Amino acid sequence: MSITTWMHRNLFDPTYVTHDLEWPSRFAVTCWLLWKRRCCLVLGSEEGYRGPIRAWPAFGGGMQTDDLGQWLLGFARFVGRCDVLVAELWGIHNGLLRAWGLCYPRVELESDCLEAVRILTSSLDALVDSALVTSIKELLVQECRVVVCHVGRSINRVADMVALWDRGLVGEQLTLLDPYANIAAVLEEDISGSISAIGESVGVG
Repeated sequence: MSITTWMHRNLFDPTYVTHDLEWPSRFAVTCWLLWKRRCCLVLGSEEGYRGPIRAWPAFGGGMQTDDLGQWLLGFARFVGRCDVLVAELWGIHNGLLRAWGLCYPRVELESDCLEAVRILTSSLDALVDSALVTSIKELLVQECRVVVCHVGRSINRVADMVALWDRGLVGEQLTLLDPYANIAAVLEEDISGSISAIGESVGVG
């Protein structure tokens, strides 16, 4: 459904969420908090990060491809109860660890999370006390050259699928050496368009 329809149903349709009578108010407040958090990040204010929004069990992961978009591996792990931004940062951290361990001299890191990209590519003070962000930034200055860039969600479909491919193995880190059929099909579609993610040793700008 469109975002307008989705918001209208959450706010005004009592049959949309029947198990929570307070859902319309909860939904409205959550949307406002998320919007405030995003605005604080974009405008360079730390205020929006003083009280992190704890949400549902989260999974972080992604994939590595070569410079032609061909599959190298996928990875995912359960990262606990956190918000989407922290889950994305965990996926980035795990991807960089794997790329660094394989000694790629050049790595292009693509994320569809603009907030994560801004945190890693600017002097923004958001999440400045986070050990996770500190660890990622230390990985970014290793011997390999890393380029961090933001991509649209439509380009990042495969990474999103991999991050969620098996929610049953909570606590384990999963590695997918060969893509499942549905993942491979989406990957082939992406190869025909704009491609590349974490990976490959040559040819990355």
